[in-house]
Amino acid sequence: MRTIFFRTVLPAFALMIAITASLAFASDQNDMADEDATVNTAYDRDPIELYCIIPYPVNCSNVKETPSAPLCTINNGTTQVYQRTHTVFECTVVLWEKQP
Repeated sequence: MRTIFFRTVLPAFALMIAITASLAFASDQNDMADEDATVNTAYDRDPIELYCIIPYPVNCSNVKETPSAPLCTINNGTTQVYQRTHTVFECTVVLWEKQP
């Protein structure tokens, strides 16, 4: 009875634990900010809480294409906008103007 347990059940159980652990610690790539991506919706954020407040349509990138690329702003350059991160409310990814 012990040999059946050690040869079949124990390896299967170890495999199930390994698969479960790998899925538990895997990040959800759909919710995170993509690298080198054009951003069509940016958010103004609360200055204290860093939460996303209002979405704005923009044409910006989350990658600084040139050393002199300006920050992505709205309202004639008075308000900097950000991209939402992997959490629902947090806006901390800096956006840059797309270069022509």
